[in-house]
Amino acid sequence: MTIRKVQIESHLLGMCMPQKGDEQEQHLTISDTGRVWFTRYLVGDEYDKPDSEGVRQASIGKEKARELLDMIEIHIEDLRRTYVTDVGCWNMRITYADGTVEKYGASLLSEMSSDDVCVSKEIHDAMPFDGVVSFGYFDDE
Repeated sequence: MTIRKVQIESHLLGMCMPQKGDEQEQHLTISDTGRVWFTRYLVGDEYDKPDSEGVRQASIGKEKARELLDMIEIHIEDLRRTYVTDVGCWNMRITYADGTVEKYGASLLSEMSSDDVCVSKEIHDAMPFDGVVSFGYFDDE
């Protein structure tokens, strides 16, 4: 099936005690139209009521969006193969062209890759926003 849209929620807090202003969550949507939306949530005055930095929108082009969506489809099983409890996690909702919706989730892991492809890095590098985490952290050097 062809992916029409992915919505990724990256929950960045692990076992540490967050401080006001720490980034606690990111939401990223990639559409097959080439449009992307990105929102950061920071720890606010109350832990359960995060402060939003607002939604940012941009276009990465249909070709780049299709490349990323196809990469996610190819590597989805590898991305969700491990779940640990002392780091953050990600949840993803995939909407297919026929309207079918599937949900996935796993831990934010460093260098999460498959077949020498670091999906998080590919998404990070394609986004016009700084610090996109998506499925995990990676060495940005």
